[in-house]
Amino acid sequence: MFIISFVSCVPAEKQETVVVETQGIEELPEVEVLNNGFLGEFVVDSEVVHSYVKIQNKSAYDLTDIKVNFIDTFESNAKMTFEKNELEEIFFPGKSGDCDRSLKAGATCYIYFEFNPNRRGTFKQHIILRYKNLIDEIKLNLFFSARVGEFASLGFTDDKSIHSLGIKERSEVIGSDFVLGIQNNGGLSASNLSIEVENTARSIDVNGNETS
Repeated sequence: MFIISFVSCVPAEKQETVVVETQGIEELPEVEVLNNGFLGEFVVDSEVVHSYVKIQNKSAYDLTDIKVNFIDTFESNAKMTFEKNELEEIFFPGKSGDCDRSLKAGATCYIYFEFNPNRRGTFKQHIILRYKNLIDEIKLNLFFSARVGEFASLGFTDDKSIHSLGIKERSEVIGSDFVLGIQNNGGLSASNLSIEVENTARSIDVNGNETS
C-alpha cells in the first residue's frame, strides 16, 4: 500500500515595515524662571508681585497637556497663584501669559504668577510643571522664594550715637583706625549703605570709597 501526501505551501503575505521617527522627542524644553525664582524682599502689605516662567520647546514635536500644580504645604507656604485678571479671576496661564495647553515645536510661551506680600515671614513656593511629549509625561519642579517684613533699622552695636577719637594736637598728622559695628534691627536687608563725616563734604560707602 502506498500513501501519497500532497503538501501545499502558501507563501506568507508580504510584511510592511513601519519606521517610527523618535529623534528629538526626549529633548527637554528650555524652562526659564524669572530671577531664578527669587521674588525679592518686600515691606508687608506692599503691592502684589508678579513673576513668570518661560517655556521654549526645542524638540521637533509638539508638547501637549501642559499643566501647573501649586504645592501647598508647611514648607511651600507662599500661596502663589496665576496672575489675576481685572475681575480678580484666576486662570491658566495668568493675565499676562500666553501659553496654551499645547506648545508647537520651536515655539515659546509664558505663564505668569503672582505673590501677595500681606504676611511677614520667609516664604517658598513649590510649583510642578507637567507636559507630555510623544512618549511620556514629564514633570519639572520649580521653586520661588520671597521675604516679607518691616523696613531695615540700623544702629551701632555698642549703642552709642557719639564716638570720639580722643584729643589730637592740631599740628599732629596721625592716622587713627576706628571700627564702627553696624547691626540691622529691622526685618529686611539694608543696601547702599553710606556714612557721612560731619563738618566735611565727604561721604563714604561701606567699602571705604568716597561717594561725594
